[in-house]
Amino acid sequence: MTEQRPSYIIKIIMLGYTRAGKTALLKKYLNNTFPSKYSPTQPMNLENKKMEVKGELLQVAIWDIGSQMGYGSLLPMYYRGSLGAVIVFDLTDRKSFHLIDGWVNELEKYCSHIPLMIVGNKKDLENRKVKQNEIDQLLMELRKRWREPIIYKETSAKGDRSEVATIFETLVSCILDKILLLEEYEDEEEDQITSI
Repeated sequence: MTEQRPSYIIKIIMLGYTRAGKTALLKKYLNNTFPSKYSPTQPMNLENKKMEVKGELLQVAIWDIGSQMGYGSLLPMYYRGSLGAVIVFDLTDRKSFHLIDGWVNELEKYCSHIPLMIVGNKKDLENRKVKQNEIDQLLMELRKRWREPIIYKETSAKGDRSEVATIFETLVSCILDKILLLEEYEDEEEDQITSI
């Protein structure tokens, strides 16, 4: 029996400051595990996941990018072809929150027409430093300049896998909606041309 081929291949890029928990979230989602010790992503970790969304089989490539903003000439390669992005910050680390705008600026350079998922991680910890009104203000400002949906979720990589899975599944569903809408639009255009 041959394995079913995916209808679409979707590339997602994950960004965030050191120790914000990008890789921990990814490990929780893929393997339901939490890393016992921190090790920085350098420069990139690629994971693949098959997903069924809205009756479509998808191959999702998740590019977990190292947190050191830089890597100069490699950056365009990492961003190119991304259909969605996850930006992770640590709710207990104000610096990680203030760097979100920088990550969005990077995305604007290379792939500005993609849905964004912004994730406040480590909600299980008591020493929360980033207030909800600051998050709301940032989201309002970002949504003024970003043409695609920006979704915000809070979670913990130590928590329940299903909650973490919602981050990726919601973003992929949003990406698939956009793909299907574009295909529908192209089909309508083709029908109009052939009827002339």
